[in-house]
Amino acid sequence: MASVNEIIEINITRESRGVTRQGFGTPLFIAEQADITEAERVRTYTSAEAVLEDFSETDAAYIAAQRFFGQQVSPTFIKIGLQDTGTATETLTEAYDLIKDVDDDFYFVTAETRDATEVEALADVVETEKRIFVTSTDSSDAVDAGTDTDIGSVLQAKDLARTMVIYVEDPAEIPEAAFVGLQAPKDPGSTTWKFKTVSGVTVSTLTTTQSITLKGTQFDYGKGYNTYERVGGRNILREGRMVNSEFVDQLKVA
Repeated sequence: MASVNEIIEINITRESRGVTRQGFGTPLFIAEQADITEAERVRTYTSAEAVLEDFSETDAAYIAAQRFFGQQVSPTFIKIGLQDTGTATETLTEAYDLIKDVDDDFYFVTAETRDATEVEALADVVETEKRIFVTSTDSSDAVDAGTDTDIGSVLQAKDLARTMVIYVEDPAEIPEAAFVGLQAPKDPGSTTWKFKTVSGVTVSTLTTTQSITLKGTQFDYGKGYNTYERVGGRNILREGRMVNSEFVDQLKVA
């Protein structure tokens, strides 16, 4: 079980890593849908209720919208793009490129898929752009210290600086959307992601060994994951890092 004694607050100032505001507050969620038209490739929404005009209450797009808009601070609007999973199935990266052809005014990228191959491919693409990709997993391989084929280990080995992976109790809650929803509207560099609490996300019950395997300690970075745990009576995100150990708030926006 997590202990408050494991937490050491460190304030880091890196003036050389300045950020700008361009596009910072806009999240994109890539949802899966069969047989779409290009006119439906991406849409903008200002509330979770508006998403119900195009999706059902059980669709991942609506659940993501609830997470985005359900925080104490939330985006003014979000964008939902579509990956065609019909008979002419396209890859996630193909869908991402088609979405950008229609509308590329977003900064945070999230997606419905939990497929490790698709996640890795999208992470590789986002790495070449001035955007951030956030995803989550509950894979049992992630907490296995003897395994290095889990998505966090794979992306960490690539030293990716613009992908954040959160180990969670239930990925179907789209927990990454909650953290993006809370943090995206804030001015770059004005807040850290570490220790943040969100609504609508179940905390993970981890042993100390599992927690350290995932996120490491103050001396190492484990497998590059973040965790959402209950520590000292609070649900908090630990540690607010990319898979390469860089703190999210220290990245350049453009």
